[in-house]
Amino acid sequence: MKIRVDLRAFKLAFPYFENVTEMQLQSAYLGVPSIVSTTLGAINLTPELQTRAVYLACAHSLYLQLNPSAGKPLNSATEGSVSASFRTFDSKNALQFYLSTTPYGLELLAILQTVQPSMPTRRVSPIPYYPAGGRNV
Repeated sequence: MKIRVDLRAFKLAFPYFENVTEMQLQSAYLGVPSIVSTTLGAINLTPELQTRAVYLACAHSLYLQLNPSAGKPLNSATEGSVSASFRTFDSKNALQFYLSTTPYGLELLAILQTVQPSMPTRRVSPIPYYPAGGRNV
């Protein structure tokens, strides 16, 4: 069974999005499966917590759509003698960095870290390993 996001329930859970349309919500929902499964029971979360995670993923995406500068690392800028400061994130991977850009993403990250194992510490390369001599085994 798929977890669907209901506009009315979404607006009750996240009052910030009171003016969001059904089309905007469904657009955000399309990206949810790349972050968390929308199939109920597919991951080791209670149905309520997995549903909350799906709603948070939608809220995260919508917030970034409505506030384009929120996901950018620029913290402040000055024009007269040019100065800029950038936010830094203590993140271990791209997903952590991405989710750390909104408060909704941070809550989602906390939920996901309860079910996902940590990433391997060794470097993962997309280039296949072949033993010396060029032989495939």
